[in-house]
Amino acid sequence: ERGRVRGEIEALREQLRVKEEEEERLSAGIQALDQEVSSVRSQYGAKLERLEERERAVLKEQGECEARAASIEEAEAALRERREAHTQEELAGRRVLEECAKTASDARA
Repeated sequence: ERGRVRGEIEALREQLRVKEEEEERLSAGIQALDQEVSSVRSQYGAKLERLEERERAVLKEQGECEARAASIEEAEAALRERREAHTQEELAGRRVLEECAKTASDARA
């Protein structure tokens, strides 16, 4: 009986030793992965920050372009209005000239 118990104890100690070795291997692997993650974060963190800065600059420029486009649209609308007013004035002037020419023609006749 005592021998059987000792055998079980030895088997359990061996299992414990194997588990401890496995835990050490896993712990070392986890530590290596943590270092790799830290390395990747530091490597790509700066790149990500630069990309985010460029994105902010692009968004700012896009806003400025949209503001300029709105100003151009307003100027084009004002130009269309002035052109229409000028066309109306020109037509009115032509009518007056035509009436004057008719009046002069009638006066000669």
